[in-house]
Amino acid sequence: MSRPRVYRTPSRWREFRFAANQVARAIEPHLGLDDMIGAWGEISRDLSEPPRKRVPQIEQYFGRVE
Repeated sequence: MSRPRVYRTPSRWREFRFAANQVARAIEPHLGLDDMIGAWGEISRDLSEPPRKRVPQIEQYFGRVE
């Protein structure tokens, strides 16, 4: 005589962990540490913002500050 099958409710934490893992795998670059360290200068340049070209607001009120 066989036992009746018992169906369990899926674990929400297991589903969340699976989904979070899939998202992380889609986002994370597939670079080795040696490759990343070797290309760090280029990566740094590509991610940096250009220098700002603005006049400090204090000069509007007090003239040029040196």
